[in-house]
Amino acid sequence: MELFEELDLFTLAIEKLDFSIAKDDSEFFQYDIIFLNNIPNHIHPKISFYLEFAESLEADAVYFRYYDDNRYCIPQVYFYDNTDNIRSKEQIAEIHKKVYSSCQVPAICVIDDKKISLYDERIPVKKISKSKISNQGAILKEVKQKDIHTLKSFFSAQSLNSGLFWESKEASAHFHNNRSAYEVLLKELIKIRTELNNLVSNNISNDFCDDLLFKCILAKYLEENAKEEKINFAEEFYKNEGLQYLTLKENIENKNLHNLFECLENHFNGNVFFLSENEKNILNNLEDDKFYQIAALLDGKIENQQLSIWEIYSFKHIPIELISNFYEEFINEDEKKNSGTVYTPSFLVNFLIDECLPINFTTTDYNIKLIDVSCGSGIFISSAFKRLVQRYRIAKKGKGVILDKKKIKLNDVKQILIQNIFGVDKNKTAVKLTKFSLQLALCQVVPNNELWNWTDDKVQVFEDLNQNISNEDFFDFLVKEQYTNYYNYFDWIIGNPPFTSLSSKEYKAYSEKLSPKFEFSVKIPDNQLALMFLEASNLLLKEKGNLCFIQKSTSLLYNKNSKEFKESLFNNLHVYQIIDFTLLKNYLFKSSKGISVSKNKKPTSVETCAVFYSKDKVEDYDILHIVSRLLKSTKDGLFFEFDYYDFHEVTKNEAILSENIWRCNLLGGNRLNQLIKKLFDTSIGYTTLQNYISNILQLENDRFAVGFQIASQKDPADFITEKRILLGKNFNTKKTKYTNFLASQKFHRPRKPVLYDSPLINIKTAIEKNKIAMVFQEIDTAFNETIVGISAPKEKTKELKRIYDIINQNSRTHILQTISSSAMFYLGSTTPFQKQDIDNWIIPLDSDKIILSKDEKIIRDDVLDYIYPSWYEGEKAKINKDNADLENLLDYSEVFTNQYNLVYQRNEFSQKLNKIIEGDYYYALKFSFDDKHEKLITPIKSEENLEHILINQVSHSKRINRIIKIYGNNSIIFIKPKNLRYWLKSIALRDIDDVFNDVLSNN
Repeated sequence: MELFEELDLFTLAIEKLDFSIAKDDSEFFQYDIIFLNNIPNHIHPKISFYLEFAESLEADAVYFRYYDDNRYCIPQVYFYDNTDNIRSKEQIAEIHKKVYSSCQVPAICVIDDKKISLYDERIPVKKISKSKISNQGAILKEVKQKDIHTLKSFFSAQSLNSGLFWESKEASAHFHNNRSAYEVLLKELIKIRTELNNLVSNNISNDFCDDLLFKCILAKYLEENAKEEKINFAEEFYKNEGLQYLTLKENIENKNLHNLFECLENHFNGNVFFLSENEKNILNNLEDDKFYQIAALLDGKIENQQLSIWEIYSFKHIPIELISNFYEEFINEDEKKNSGTVYTPSFLVNFLIDECLPINFTTTDYNIKLIDVSCGSGIFISSAFKRLVQRYRIAKKGKGVILDKKKIKLNDVKQILIQNIFGVDKNKTAVKLTKFSLQLALCQVVPNNELWNWTDDKVQVFEDLNQNISNEDFFDFLVKEQYTNYYNYFDWIIGNPPFTSLSSKEYKAYSEKLSPKFEFSVKIPDNQLALMFLEASNLLLKEKGNLCFIQKSTSLLYNKNSKEFKESLFNNLHVYQIIDFTLLKNYLFKSSKGISVSKNKKPTSVETCAVFYSKDKVEDYDILHIVSRLLKSTKDGLFFEFDYYDFHEVTKNEAILSENIWRCNLLGGNRLNQLIKKLFDTSIGYTTLQNYISNILQLENDRFAVGFQIASQKDPADFITEKRILLGKNFNTKKTKYTNFLASQKFHRPRKPVLYDSPLINIKTAIEKNKIAMVFQEIDTAFNETIVGISAPKEKTKELKRIYDIINQNSRTHILQTISSSAMFYLGSTTPFQKQDIDNWIIPLDSDKIILSKDEKIIRDDVLDYIYPSWYEGEKAKINKDNADLENLLDYSEVFTNQYNLVYQRNEFSQKLNKIIEGDYYYALKFSFDDKHEKLITPIKSEENLEHILINQVSHSKRINRIIKIYGNNSIIFIKPKNLRYWLKSIALRDIDDVFNDVLSNN
């Protein structure tokens, strides 16, 4: 390992933040930080591509976070060396603007000779004078060089490597998604589009206005990206073509837009800039003042600020995915409502592209046939196209060398696009936008000299892509004869099909449309259109081809009626991975309304997962079920954070037979699943509440039912006026009063009067703060549909009171049953459920108490007290916000050692906690198996960083994991972050299970 020859002030500051500044020439060594003026010889190709982009943003060093999955690495912080003070505040603000616009990293760190400044790249620059901008409002922390330790307390290599920086108190007020360039700029562009429509759409279709905006945006994009250090390719091209005006703005202001488009169309072709004679006439007939207004709009003057949005945002560095997502606003409201369309965030798209098309020096196949069968704005296939171009650059040179971007050939890239990238969408605007997105992507990956100096008249710069992107309903696409050559054709299908529950009539029509070329193997649950896409897409895949679809998880995984469909899916295809985003339901997706300008618009709430399968029938296999939790990094769209405990193996048989396995994984894993199985096993002395009431108490069904719903007309059931009423939260029977207003009401679901006879048990169908609201009534009481009642004849008062006492004694277990197996899926402090959940509550036959082992009580209590609340509290949940204290660590170790000693203790030898070491971000617990007596354990404060002491004992790549397990000679060391979620008693049970598995697998 070779150190830098000399540590200047910049590298010295970085070293003080614990970043490794060593250079190691071993292949694919995982560097904390890479300096752009000293790039190692052997780096992963993904790092090369990221550094290429960082260079365009003037970064001096890049911090990379590494992952064990197909992402491999993600840049998270750019460092800027300003120790010589050459860069002024305005120049730093200009850099901030570019990085903010690029959406590439969420933070930058500027180091000068006196201070270190950390900036939030989710906050845009602000205007401070007519021509100046500032990024001072984006400072997260600014410290003097001599006070660097205050920055290091939360921002260091270790806090970033573990991902704990983003969960820190200091970061909690920053890096919010609603201020990102994606969100803010899209709102501004939507304003432009609205104003443009208002300006020119008198008797002119919105389609023309949208096309005009498309063309102007692409022209602007080309114009901005044509600027290089010594030449402006666009200006040179315009001069050579005889254009009098050399910018888009000047051509608009001088009513020369049609000539500009004609010039661009003749060169780029592909019908991208084509104007019909009618469209030319529309432009020529617009009043002069409207042209000036259009120019001002496209120059992006923001209301009140009078500062161009191109001064706030660097159009050259804005990701094309942002521009593509105009799609969400370009489809009319009725279409959006009926199509189930949602905006797919780019960080999710990038994550799934990494999963489907990883890059390295061995996976270089760029001849991958790929289709998105509901392509929308083209975000998936545009990203896939760019990834294939990256593979092409790796394959072209070989031997660990990547083709220089300046040497990319237009024809090669076009062949990748034409031969491999396909899409289908029934919306014509979506198809238009997908083509537009792909043309933008082409411009992004091809060097300027190839784009602007192209002279081959026989080959167009842009293709029209009509053969690649089809304007069809997907099910028409599947059966039309002209597309049958795509059967068994594709290597990959990827996308986000629409989530819509069809009517029976619509479902039948689709099924008949597909017949006889394709038939659904079983009835599709909920008539869910997305599941129809999932199964029917199989027709297009090659043998052993792969599919990745975002699906509605509540239709596929958590639906009690999906058993038959899952059995068919898992038996006939190899479903090898499901990434579950259900807990992100309120944050991950946004409808077009969610992106609109109005502050009252809210994100779409939808439970989703990503399903991966290959067209391959495999008898026995395991499905990797990965749970994405509600943490700040995912909630704010930074990146996906997965812990060791978020990974669960589900056998094919479990996936088919177990109704609760997926929900149990969300709540903790296999031990909970075994407990839930036990609770529903009526052969071990338990029965269900419904069975108990009907078979043992021998009560009629009308005695165990939901209350009424109030409507507007009088009901002949006059009995209601003779009863008392229990509404809302009023469970105080002494204060319940007679009411006469019910006599004038109609009851939508009237119940027989016997339901309201006392004695009564009233149970509210909601879990509030982990409690069941329930009362025993000895007076007649009417109640509404939020209450379930159990009524009995007076002679069975004693038996009914016993039921009440049993439910009270076992309420926590019944709550666990409900949230682990409910047909409904709600995330909130008040969890509603259905009567059928109450039906299935277990009742012990021979006692009043459900018998749970000590371990089972640990699982139950941790789920109810910690894990389930984190579903809706997210980063503010106790297990995410608080660190474990000594008591938590000792409780964890007691559970772990007790379990270990049940199996391995012999004579005087036993497992015991030997040492606790406390680092800045981690605890390390060392367990030893010996014959020494236990002694009081007190934490030892690490004098050095804990990572340097312990984590470096294992391979360097292990530093990227939050959970580290080291086996020594008769010892085990666990190194985990201090967060409470890693040191729960239930986690100790999972850790001991894994230790036993390790022992068995190594024997």
